[in-house]
Amino acid sequence: MSSIDILRSATIVGAEVVRMQNQIGEIREGLIADLVAVDGNPVADLSLLGDQGRHIPLVMKAGYMDVDRTATIGATQWQETWFPPEHPRGGQTGDDA
Repeated sequence: MSSIDILRSATIVGAEVVRMQNQIGEIREGLIADLVAVDGNPVADLSLLGDQGRHIPLVMKAGYMDVDRTATIGATQWQETWFPPEHPRGGQTGDDA
């Protein structure tokens, strides 16, 4: 299976399997999305998605920043983000949850 097929299986196909293709699986207006930014091209190198997040400087969950290392690329610690009160983890930092 190619890298792009693996990524599709984890996103679009996964959404279809659980019959939620109109809610998740793609980056599209109106859909629920958790996103990761990858330092590199995961289609060319799937290992970028492993290694304990070493190549994932930014994670968004439920529309809010969960992890943001963009200001600290190359640092050894994750910079966690505070959640606003209306968020399910409201008033906490990523470390508190």
